[in-house]
Amino acid sequence: MRSYFFLIPFYILVFLGVTLPSDGNHGILSPKTLFFCLSFASIFSLFIFRGKVTEKTVKLVASFLGAICFLLVWFYIGSINEVPYESTFDQFKIFLITLFVVFFAIYLVQEKIMTSKTFIKFIIYSNFFYCLTKVLLVIAHLIGIINLFDTLEKLGFRFMSMAIIKDLGRLQTSVDIITPYLLFFVLNSDANYLNFSKRFKVIFQIVAILSILLSFSRFLLGIAFFCYLLHWFCLNKDRLLKAICLGLFVAFCAVMAIGPDVVYEVIEQRFFSNANYHSDLTRKDQIDALMETYSLYPYFGLGLGGFTKNYLRDDVLTHSYEVQWVGFLMQFGFFGIILLCIPIFFLGLRFFSNGQTRQSWAYFFLYICWISSGFTNPYLISLTSGIVYSIFYLIVNVIDNANRQKFIQI
Repeated sequence: MRSYFFLIPFYILVFLGVTLPSDGNHGILSPKTLFFCLSFASIFSLFIFRGKVTEKTVKLVASFLGAICFLLVWFYIGSINEVPYESTFDQFKIFLITLFVVFFAIYLVQEKIMTSKTFIKFIIYSNFFYCLTKVLLVIAHLIGIINLFDTLEKLGFRFMSMAIIKDLGRLQTSVDIITPYLLFFVLNSDANYLNFSKRFKVIFQIVAILSILLSFSRFLLGIAFFCYLLHWFCLNKDRLLKAICLGLFVAFCAVMAIGPDVVYEVIEQRFFSNANYHSDLTRKDQIDALMETYSLYPYFGLGLGGFTKNYLRDDVLTHSYEVQWVGFLMQFGFFGIILLCIPIFFLGLRFFSNGQTRQSWAYFFLYICWISSGFTNPYLISLTSGIVYSIFYLIVNVIDNANRQKFIQI
């Protein structure tokens, strides 16, 4: 019981990472930063009080320290190239928070203080709470109870908005990025042994899809659709036929209920409008500006927190770019980006640690989609991003433990 007490700040941090949109404030008084510090102190104290260090823990600590050294090297490179200290330090903190969630989740599972299954299910329930709250707030906005967008602006939360249809507007925040990936975890819960009830799976799908639709993001919509394809890929022939028929029937009913003309107008607005053209053009301009700066620092990059003066996407988070991988290439250079990709590569291989199955390939393809998000959106580093890396790592534990128990029973 004493060990579980140390988990409270960490679970609160994870809950905030799944439910509290970013406001761009990474100061010490930010709730996420505050609970990051409390979580670090709590888990470090737990590490000291337990008084035992296993071989796995030594490897984990060595990996964590290696990652910190990597960041410090490019912190120094940034200072040499006169990158503003505020920008360098801010990105260092974002990387640190991302790493913290991953490494400490793994540590807590390795020490059997928490289970992978409990941790993943907690994240899914927290995301369900966020999606449900978001949908209810939008409904309240539409019927005139609150002015949601004014409220979000007053609270300082960052969000993306554009017209969807009539009075309905887009609402996407930083924590929406995790929803479509969790959709697959819930859809595949029978196969991955998370064991959600049928009722919860249906309710979660409805609420999650509504939340994703309200985000009105081409990428998130694409991932949600891909999750269904991956889920069908994991089914046997009989269940596959039933799932496809049910999916087509539900889609047809939804289109008829909304109205084909309205659906067509929404699709045209999201995929073929001038807003989309200018959004894609913006990304092209970013790539051109970033590659121009990269050409000046091709081997080791401009440094952590670096940005091109030819294109500032964000006046506050100057190092943040939608084409995040190109931004990383400019900041870390050729050698730095190779080092950055090594842990990403090994995490991908982890899905095949016990052989190749349709399920392992499905998770691998979903993981590739997550990594690819860095070519269109700045999703790869944040508290929420660290949670995503954690669930990809820990789901392998859930499946392995369940298979091991099944083998023992046999």
